[in-house]
Amino acid sequence: MYLNTLNEEQKNIFLDLCILAAKSNNVVAEDEIAIINEYCNEMQIAARYEEERNFDLCIEDLKKDCNKGTIKIIVLELTALILSDNICDEDEEKYMQEFISRVGITKSEFEKTMELLNELSSIYSEINHFVSE
Repeated sequence: MYLNTLNEEQKNIFLDLCILAAKSNNVVAEDEIAIINEYCNEMQIAARYEEERNFDLCIEDLKKDCNKGTIKIIVLELTALILSDNICDEDEEKYMQEFISRVGITKSEFEKTMELLNELSSIYSEINHFVSE
């Protein structure tokens, strides 16, 4: 949704974070691969499924290159990826908690992100139901 506003470096950092998030529970779901592919299409970059930098380097690079608004975009889209298979297990939750604490997103900001994504999912579900009747 907002990924096209990222610069090239931010796009690659974000993709690394997506790959790391998908791998965080040692199970990369097909839904997560599909979302990564959609994200790459939106960002107009080649899809890849192996990270080029580790988590710590991603955080370091984000702090150098991103403002709060850009970090919120990344949090929103990473959270959508984590929720794409309708399961947010303990490892994925730990990944996101570590990420938001390291990039300066508050727990209330993260909870708002989750709330908005759940509302969006509900609306999509209602629309799908409406058009399929």
